[in-house]
Amino acid sequence: LAEYERLAKEAEQVKLIQAAEEARLAKEAEKARLAKEAEDARLAKEAEEVALAKLAEYERLAKEAEQVKLIQAAEEARLAKEAEDAILAKETEDARIAKETAEARFAKEAEEVRLAKESDDARFAKETENARLAKEAENARLAKEAEQVKLIQAAEDARLAKEAEDEILAKETADARLAKEAEDARLDKEAEDVRLAQEAEDAILAKEAEVARLDKEAGDARLPQEDEAVKLAKEAE
Repeated sequence: LAEYERLAKEAEQVKLIQAAEEARLAKEAEKARLAKEAEDARLAKEAEEVALAKLAEYERLAKEAEQVKLIQAAEEARLAKEAEDAILAKETEDARIAKETAEARFAKEAEEVRLAKESDDARFAKETENARLAKEAENARLAKEAEQVKLIQAAEDARLAKEAEDEILAKETADARLAKEAEDARLDKEAEDVRLAQEAEDAILAKEAEVARLDKEAGDARLPQEDEAVKLAKEAE
């Protein structure tokens, strides 16, 4: 009985230790969840700020490109270069090559404008018309690039949304794993409790069997003496 009580006390201590460990794991999981939510909010805010900054930069470049005149060919090249630099991080190597080609074309057009200013009035008028047509083509190119910027921004937004979804799935997976580990720990604890109880029950049964064996041996030893006493009494009679 004392051994069983000791085992029961140890099992109770194991229960208390297990409950404390489960509480600590739950607290750590909650802290990790709150930290993850804060990090998700920070990343979402940074992504929103980057998107707003890109949109503002694109609007500024579009407005400056709209205000450029034909006689500011060099300024047009600089603004186009800034627009190319703004979207360079989102473009492929082919876009970079196209940018360098466009810069060479802008430099060539600036040289043509300078030569046109040195020619006679008729040639200047003709080249001015050519420059107007080039400006219209450039405006069409800028409109096309603006559309490409929109498509790139949409793709970036989709990527950020996908990353956010992946973070949520990873967090849910981690929560499920922690819950499974907690459930496994609980089942292990219950199994250990059952094992300790079974061992205590086996100890009690073994002790009772030992007492029964000793009682039987004592009874077996007493029977010959009783038979001898009966025999002597019968002889005396």
